[in-house]
Amino acid sequence: MKTKEFVMAMSVAVFLAGCASAGYKPRAEGFTNFGYEETKVSDNEYLIDYYGAKSDTYSMLEALWRRRAEEVCQSKNFQASFEVKTYEGKTLLLLPPFVYYDKEDWPLLKGRLVCAT
Repeated sequence: MKTKEFVMAMSVAVFLAGCASAGYKPRAEGFTNFGYEETKVSDNEYLIDYYGAKSDTYSMLEALWRRRAEEVCQSKNFQASFEVKTYEGKTLLLLPPFVYYDKEDWPLLKGRLVCAT
Protein backbone atom coordinates (compact mmCIF):
# COMPACT_ATOMS: atom_id res chain seq x y z
CA MET A 1 0.00 0.00 0.00
CA LYS A 2 2.84 2.42 0.78
CA THR A 3 4.31 1.99 -2.71
CA LYS A 4 0.98 2.91 -4.28
CA GLU A 5 0.73 6.04 -2.10
CA PHE A 6 4.28 7.03 -3.01
CA VAL A 7 3.59 6.64 -6.74
CA MET A 8 0.44 8.76 -6.43
CA ALA A 9 2.28 11.48 -4.48
CA MET A 10 5.08 11.59 -7.06
CA SER A 11 2.54 11.71 -9.90
CA VAL A 12 0.80 14.68 -8.33
CA ALA A 13 4.15 16.45 -7.81
CA VAL A 14 5.15 15.90 -11.43
CA PHE A 15 1.73 17.09 -12.62
CA LEU A 16 1.96 20.27 -10.58
CA ALA A 17 5.50 20.93 -11.80
CA GLY A 18 4.17 20.87 -15.36
CA CYS A 19 1.81 23.70 -14.42
CA ALA A 20 4.54 25.77 -12.75
CA SER A 21 5.27 29.38 -13.50
CA ALA A 22 8.71 30.69 -14.41
CA GLY A 23 9.29 32.38 -11.07
CA TYR A 24 12.37 34.47 -10.38
CA LYS A 25 15.54 32.45 -10.80
CA PRO A 26 18.45 31.85 -13.15
CA ARG A 27 17.49 29.45 -15.93
CA ALA A 28 20.26 27.00 -15.00
CA GLU A 29 18.97 26.69 -11.43
CA GLY A 30 16.54 23.92 -10.53
CA PHE A 31 14.84 21.20 -12.55
CA THR A 32 13.09 23.41 -15.11
CA ASN A 33 14.22 25.46 -18.09
CA PHE A 34 12.38 28.55 -16.85
CA GLY A 35 14.11 31.71 -15.69
CA TYR A 36 16.59 34.30 -16.90
CA GLU A 37 19.90 34.19 -18.73
CA GLU A 38 22.09 37.25 -18.97
CA THR A 39 25.13 38.27 -20.97
CA LYS A 40 27.29 41.28 -20.20
CA VAL A 41 27.93 43.23 -23.42
CA SER A 42 29.87 46.15 -21.87
CA ASP A 43 30.28 47.85 -18.49
CA ASN A 44 26.68 49.11 -18.41
CA GLU A 45 24.97 47.04 -21.12
CA TYR A 46 23.45 43.57 -20.80
CA LEU A 47 21.30 41.15 -22.72
CA ILE A 48 18.71 39.46 -20.52
CA ASP A 49 16.48 36.69 -21.85
CA TYR A 50 13.57 35.48 -19.74
CA TYR A 51 12.24 31.99 -20.54
CA GLY A 52 8.68 31.47 -19.38
CA ALA A 53 6.59 28.45 -18.58
CA LYS A 54 3.73 27.34 -20.80
CA SER A 55 1.16 29.24 -18.72
CA ASP A 56 3.15 32.49 -18.35
CA THR A 57 2.18 35.71 -20.08
CA TYR A 58 4.57 38.21 -21.59
CA SER A 59 3.50 40.82 -19.02
CA MET A 60 4.53 38.38 -16.24
CA LEU A 61 7.89 37.86 -17.93
CA GLU A 62 8.39 41.61 -18.33
CA ALA A 63 7.81 42.15 -14.60
CA LEU A 64 10.38 39.43 -13.80
CA TRP A 65 12.77 40.88 -16.41
CA ARG A 66 12.50 44.36 -14.88
CA ARG A 67 13.16 42.91 -11.43
CA ARG A 68 16.40 41.39 -12.73
CA ALA A 69 17.31 44.66 -14.48
CA GLU A 70 16.95 46.59 -11.20
CA GLU A 71 19.28 44.13 -9.50
CA VAL A 72 21.87 44.25 -12.29
CA CYS A 73 21.85 48.07 -12.48
CA GLN A 74 21.37 48.46 -8.71
CA SER A 75 18.83 51.11 -9.62
CA LYS A 76 15.49 51.65 -11.33
CA ASN A 77 17.24 54.05 -13.68
CA PHE A 78 17.84 52.10 -16.89
CA GLN A 79 16.76 51.85 -20.52
CA ALA A 80 15.21 48.68 -21.86
CA SER A 81 14.11 47.35 -25.21
CA PHE A 82 12.26 44.08 -25.68
CA GLU A 83 11.67 41.50 -28.36
CA VAL A 84 8.81 39.03 -27.91
CA LYS A 85 9.78 35.53 -29.01
CA THR A 86 8.98 31.89 -28.30
CA TYR A 87 11.05 28.80 -27.64
CA GLU A 88 10.21 25.12 -27.89
CA GLY A 89 9.02 24.03 -24.48
CA LYS A 90 8.46 20.42 -23.49
CA THR A 91 6.17 18.79 -20.97
CA LEU A 92 6.67 15.20 -19.90
CA LEU A 93 4.10 13.75 -17.56
CA LEU A 94 4.29 10.16 -16.31
CA LEU A 95 1.14 8.76 -14.76
CA PRO A 96 1.57 5.00 -15.08
CA PRO A 97 0.46 3.45 -17.30
CA PHE A 98 0.04 6.73 -19.24
CA VAL A 99 2.74 8.97 -20.65
CA TYR A 100 1.98 12.50 -21.82
CA TYR A 101 4.55 14.36 -23.92
CA ASP A 102 3.95 17.78 -25.36
CA LYS A 103 6.15 20.14 -27.41
CA GLU A 104 4.94 23.61 -28.25
CA ASP A 105 5.97 27.25 -28.28
CA TRP A 106 6.42 28.83 -24.85
CA PRO A 107 6.99 32.54 -24.15
CA LEU A 108 10.46 34.08 -24.31
CA LEU A 109 11.22 37.75 -23.67
CA LYS A 110 14.56 38.93 -25.03
CA GLY A 111 15.74 42.29 -23.77
CA ARG A 112 18.59 44.74 -24.01
CA LEU A 113 19.41 46.61 -20.82
CA VAL A 114 21.46 49.81 -20.55
CA CYS A 115 22.14 50.95 -17.00
CA ALA A 116 22.35 54.69 -16.34
CA THR A 117 25.87 55.83 -15.57
